[in-house]
Amino acid sequence: MFPNFSSSLPTEVHSLRKLSQSINIDNQLDWGHHIKDLKTSMAKKVKQLQRFKSLPSPILESIYYKGILPSVTYSISVWGNCSVAKLPHLEKINLSAAKLTFKLPEIPDSLTGLPSSWKPISYLYKLKILCLTHKIFYGVCPEKISSIIKKSPIFRNMRDNLKLTIESPNTNIGRQSFRHRSAIVWNNIPQWVKNIEDYHKFKCKLRSRSVAVGNISFNDSAFVSNKDSTNFKYF
Repeated sequence: MFPNFSSSLPTEVHSLRKLSQSINIDNQLDWGHHIKDLKTSMAKKVKQLQRFKSLPSPILESIYYKGILPSVTYSISVWGNCSVAKLPHLEKINLSAAKLTFKLPEIPDSLTGLPSSWKPISYLYKLKILCLTHKIFYGVCPEKISSIIKKSPIFRNMRDNLKLTIESPNTNIGRQSFRHRSAIVWNNIPQWVKNIEDYHKFKCKLRSRSVAVGNISFNDSAFVSNKDSTNFKYF
């Protein structure tokens, strides 16, 4: 899936490609190079929507969500933990796409007033984490990936026995990792949703609770330290 950098981090930018998709990773794991390339690529693709501006909004929305957005959210469960200062660049382009799709006079400042089907990139990031965590939790993923999460001990007096153990990493890389954030988002959804073993039914139920998923925050459970370790199991 990804190269193992546990012993030594890359000293330069590496491009990991799969067909037409790619991920750029550097030795700081801050995803700056990847976000920059993704921003350029996404802006070009959104601009192409202008060629179809005469089409009805539902068709434009379908083109965006099926033809453009998948290339943007490719492996977002890995790079989506980038600095909070970087993600808004993509959110702004996402709003530009909304302007073209719904034929608005100007780019909206937020999603307020837009159809509920139009989602922010941050929501799609959390949705991807939850979907992958569900596969790991129910043993659908390979063993190496399944070892990333740790199920909490089961106690009779607990209302929710499907929680994951949230460790307290003492590094910035640790608190931004999939291991840490997957436990946060998983523990913040109701037990009856986590109890849905069928993946497609689980995904549909998450989409029906998109507001609650979008409101999950990573800020309240993180211990911040600047002593980043190069030996942390990032993903």
